[in-house]
Amino acid sequence: MDSLRRLAAIICVGGVLIAAALYSWQRDRVPSYSSFSSLKQFRAAYARVTPGTPGVRLPRLGFDHTLPGAQTLSYLGTMEFLMPKSSRDYDRLDPAILACLAVRDRCGTYVFWLGRSASRGSTMFNFLAHAVPDGAHAVFLMKRGRVTYKEMVGE
Repeated sequence: MDSLRRLAAIICVGGVLIAAALYSWQRDRVPSYSSFSSLKQFRAAYARVTPGTPGVRLPRLGFDHTLPGAQTLSYLGTMEFLMPKSSRDYDRLDPAILACLAVRDRCGTYVFWLGRSASRGSTMFNFLAHAVPDGAHAVFLMKRGRVTYKEMVGE
């Protein structure tokens, strides 16, 4: 009976060690979130994005919406993300936002989280999380495949 308990304990410890090793190995294989090595580089790339920039050019500038740490919002997600809580604030929205919201089937948003990934896990741009305020992000409002509005929040 004692030998069965020892065998079960050895199997459990071995399983935990294997799981920890696999987790560590997999964590090292996670792709980097961006090609930016500093906040300065990020700001410089952000400055190169202008209204009218085609969405296909964003990955070349380092803003790849398919990588972890970025979110692609549909029209309804865009409304929820950008919509103010009062009608007075709605009247003050940038005209570019209102124009995009007017074309439901052609409006969406890319959000790039700076201090954390979209899943709220690790940092997006591979620098210390305390270097960027928690919740800092860049927003690109896309209308018909082109940037129509951009904003950096929490810089």
